[in-house]
Amino acid sequence: MFELKNPNDIFENEIGWQGDEDLVISAIMQKKKFDSFPEKDRDSLKDFEIRNFKGKNPDSPKEEIDLVLIRYSR
Repeated sequence: MFELKNPNDIFENEIGWQGDEDLVISAIMQKKKFDSFPEKDRDSLKDFEIRNFKGKNPDSPKEEIDLVLIRYSR
């Protein structure tokens, strides 16, 4: 059995919480999944911050995988 950790703690550095934001919406997914979306859907996210980074593979924590953060704040 393993301990599940809160995604807010795991991805704290990538999400970049700031105290002056009224609203934060964020999604993290594998880059290969993000890239599988039609280009027009990806282009529709122009008002969102989109950042690539590496993170631990949930199926094999010793491996890293490519991830995408999609973040909106105001």
